[in-house]
Order: sequence, then C-alpha cells, then structure tokens
Amino acid sequence: MGRRLPLAAYTLVFAIFSSLAACGPGKPAAYAVDVAEARRAESAGRFDEAVAAWTRARETAKNPRDRAYVGLREAQALARTGDFAGARAFLLANYPDVSAPYGAEAKNAAASYAEKGGDAATAEREFTALYRGAPSHGVSRAAFLHVLAAVEGRNGPEAAILFLAAEEKTLAGTELEEHVVYERAKRLDQLGKTADAVALYVAVADRFPYPKGAYFDDALFHAAEIEARSGQGETAVAHLKRLLAVREVSEFLGTYQRPRFTPALAMLARLQETALHDRGAAEASWHRLATDFTTSTLRDDARFHEARLRHLAGDEGAACQKLQSLQKDMPDSPWSSCNGELCPTLAPSSAASPNSGNATKAKREVGCRDYVRDTWNTGFHD
Repeated sequence: MGRRLPLAAYTLVFAIFSSLAACGPGKPAAYAVDVAEARRAESAGRFDEAVAAWTRARETAKNPRDRAYVGLREAQALARTGDFAGARAFLLANYPDVSAPYGAEAKNAAASYAEKGGDAATAEREFTALYRGAPSHGVSRAAFLHVLAAVEGRNGPEAAILFLAAEEKTLAGTELEEHVVYERAKRLDQLGKTADAVALYVAVADRFPYPKGAYFDDALFHAAEIEARSGQGETAVAHLKRLLAVREVSEFLGTYQRPRFTPALAMLARLQETALHDRGAAEASWHRLATDFTTSTLRDDARFHEARLRHLAGDEGAACQKLQSLQKDMPDSPWSSCNGELCPTLAPSSAASPNSGNATKAKREVGCRDYVRDTWNTGFHD
C-alpha cells in the first residue's frame, strides 16, 4: 500500500484542481495555485495576503485577459485594505481603455474609489464617461443611476427630468435608452404630472416591447395605476390586458413569469368589478389567477373572491363549494377561517392554528368578520 498524504496536502491539491477548473483549460499550474491562495485569503479576510497572491497571479498569467482579471481582483483586494487611493491609481494606470478586457469593470471600480476617497465630483464625471462610453456593458446601468441620483440629490426631481431628457438624446439607440425614458416617466408621476407620465409609460411599452423590453410590464402596470386613480377604469383595464397578453406558457419549463403578472391580474379583477361593474369578468380573472398562477401568494385571495362573487350572484352552492376547496387545500390562509361568513354551513378552519386556545380562536373569528366585511365594502382586499 502506498504512503498516504497528509490532509493539508489533499486540501492544497483540491484547491489547485478547483482553481484550474474555474480558470479554464490550459492555465499554468502556478497561476492556478496563486488564484486559489488569493481566494482563500479573501475568504478569511486577510486582504494584504490576497493582494500579494493576486500580484503573483498577474505575473504567472500567460494571456492578457487573465492578467486583466487578476489585476482587477488585486485592486479590489487593495481597496478592501482601506487603500482606495492606491487601488484607484493602479486601475487608472493599467486599464486606460473601457473596451479592453475588464476595462469597464475597472473604470467603475476606480470611480467608486474616488467617491469613497471623498471626491464625489470626480466619481460623477467618471461614471458619466463610463455609461456613455460603454452603454451596453453590465456595469453601465448602475453608473447611470449613480449619476442620476447625484443630479437629483443636488437639484431635485425637476432637474433630474431635464437631465434625463438630455441623456435620452445622447443615448438614443443604446441599451440605456429604455432606462432613461422609464426613469423620466417615474419622476413625472412623482411630481403629479400624470398625463405626461402615462404617455411616457405607454411610450416605453411601445418603443421597447416584450420580451426584450425590460420595463414593458412595469410601464403598463404604472400607467394602469395612474389611470385607475384618475377614474379612467376602462383605460386602466386596457393597459392591464395588454400587459397580461404577453404571458407565455412553456410545456417543459412552466411560464416565463414576470413579477408584475399576478398583481396586474389582481388589479384587473378589482377594476372589472368596481370600475366596470362586470362581476362575471372579475370572477373569470380571479379564476385565471387561481388556476394559471400556481405559485402566486395571491391564489387564496383569488379563490376567496371567486366564492364571494358567486355568493353575490346568489349561487350559494357554488360559493360553498369553492370555499370548501379553499379550506381543504390552503387551511393556513387567513381566508380559510372566514368561510362561515359566506357559507354558514361550513365550519371555520382550525388547521391553521391547531394549538391555539379559545381566546385566540375567538379573536381570529372576530377579525375575520371585520376582514370580510371590509372586503364586501371595497370589492377587494390586499
């Protein structure tokens, strides 16, 4: 039997092979060892050691992209020692071109180190140069939002709107254009310029449609909110239907779900009932939410509202059947203990709190009655 290696040796070998795998094929062994040591030092919070290891990795790297990567990590580790000026100087000296490998990340880090060093004006100038020079890069949106926040912080939302209008022209045709238009619509809404805000939100949906448009659903959702607040229920419903029409279903991977889909469907159901006075359409929307959006936290609300609308239509049998199904499938839902309000023959659920005492149960039932009564008065409840 061969001699067994000590545990420390196995650990080092594992780290080397892990680093080789992480760094890709054909990397020098010394480079992999240096990268592994740098990462281990960072994980332990020993950033001085990490700087030294990243420096060695930069020397053992054999191709320019690897050297650019470990150089960036070296500067980041140096910054974590508190030496922002040193880290910034290194980045400015070694990453002059934003389009070079890791150039945008380096420019972004250098600007942030200027701000941490107390030079906000330089940081803002460099963030601006970054997002204008590389508008398609992943770090550019954060750089743009940083500058927008600085402008708004100095001069208020009106100045931010003027800034955004100017940047929209500068960034026309780039990936940042959509972000600029959406941010302007948000501020118009915040200032109470609702007609202009709705027009711009709709323009976002028109100019940057689903699925590539990052704000397609957000824009239409906010436009619907504004129209609903203004008493324009039919227009709000039209925006919501347009939003929901793009939902795709995949046979193998479920749905291409976006966060606004279920809140939009819930808002649609409420408006169909309260603004359009179409209980049938509202019930259909609640049913769609309950059956098609199986992971939504609003499913129990949807099923309860289905039952409530059946009750209001005088179909007590269907209302009780839906409530019984809700109580069976989702006993922990607050609605499950409210079923007796709509269906007196159905006992309140106790599954949600099997160990609760009589006082707790009584309190839940009183609160439930208030909850349901409030729901009947408003047509919905969040």
